[in-house]
Amino acid sequence: ETIRSLPLTTRNYTQILHLSPGVQADVPNAGTLGRNTQDVYVNGGRAIDNNFQMNGVEVNNFGTSKGGDWLGYTGVPIPNPDAIQEFNVQTALLDSGYGWGVGANVNVVTKSGTNAWHGSGFEFLRNNALNANDFFLNENGQHRPVMRQNQFGATLGGPIAKDKAFFFLSYQGTRQLSGVGASSLESSYLPTLTNDRSATALGQIFGGQSGAYGGTAIASDGSNISPVALKLLNYKLPNGSYLIPTPQVVGADGSGFSVFSVPSSFNEDQVLANVDYNLTSKHRLNGNFFYSSDPQTARFTTSNVPGSGARSDFQNRVANLKLTSVFSASLINEARVSFTRNYGNLNTQTPVTNADIGMVHPADQAIIPTIGVQGLFSIGGQSNDQFRTAVNSWQFGDQISWTHGRHNIR
Repeated sequence: ETIRSLPLTTRNYTQILHLSPGVQADVPNAGTLGRNTQDVYVNGGRAIDNNFQMNGVEVNNFGTSKGGDWLGYTGVPIPNPDAIQEFNVQTALLDSGYGWGVGANVNVVTKSGTNAWHGSGFEFLRNNALNANDFFLNENGQHRPVMRQNQFGATLGGPIAKDKAFFFLSYQGTRQLSGVGASSLESSYLPTLTNDRSATALGQIFGGQSGAYGGTAIASDGSNISPVALKLLNYKLPNGSYLIPTPQVVGADGSGFSVFSVPSSFNEDQVLANVDYNLTSKHRLNGNFFYSSDPQTARFTTSNVPGSGARSDFQNRVANLKLTSVFSASLINEARVSFTRNYGNLNTQTPVTNADIGMVHPADQAIIPTIGVQGLFSIGGQSNDQFRTAVNSWQFGDQISWTHGRHNIR
């Protein structure tokens, strides 16, 4: 009830982990694209010190050890709140049954079916009709940014055979189109370019000027402007706008300023299935499976002008089979085998190649590198193009709990 009642902007339980004593986290930014998983810091430790588990299975991000997605590394799986039975955060005095993390041990337990039928359906909506315009967009005469998010789904649980077998199913879909947040909303100072970008016109505007650290001044007729720079200044994106834009506003001091809102997209489909089967009165078999696919397109990465986004594809798979045996009132055994797969793929969406502007490029990098003009703007996409990871992990374990007199051994 607590999880469902708290305002989670993307229905992500990690956004309330910091409610536990000794746990700190940044305030979630409601405009962030994607799952918006929060990193937590426990008792002054680092975010990479935590250990995440799902139904007792380690589901850590093996690339960074943090909870969220990064480059091509997929973050931890995030079941929707309607599928979560409980979660707990252990911050101290961890025993060896809870893994290697010296920070928090976060364990999420998903729901199981019972003899009674239970189900739910939900739809959560955000859209730009409910939002105010960004201050700087408003100042520059730009329209209110797009912000549409729909999260919908259903759960169903009940008996397969009374007192013998049970199931629980959950689905959640997310469709997000956002023109706010760091991946969609950027501002930049720009040179006072016009739509006439011939060498002669550029020479008339910038003739006699040198770089920030000196160097050869631009000729008044533009004759000494680099052919590569000239092609770059005249390069147009598929929508017809310049890669280096003409400024929206020119101030009294002659400086140009622009604010851009280009909607980024995020889609998620996640499925969870749990099955419990009582083999005998003393042996119970449980199987659970979780799958999520989370493709997203961010319109800004390392640049602050449109045209240099990146597309990412993240996937989580967790499968777990557990046999719990009660041999006596004082002796319980739990045998487990599980499989996890985390997949991530990052592709830069920058359309400009080095060949387009006549620049020599290294053999492993066809697109233009990130180019920054100090104090003004930067162009070029994510340098880690085609960053792909796929990590498969098998886990086997057996745990025995035995109580004998005053002694408890596990």
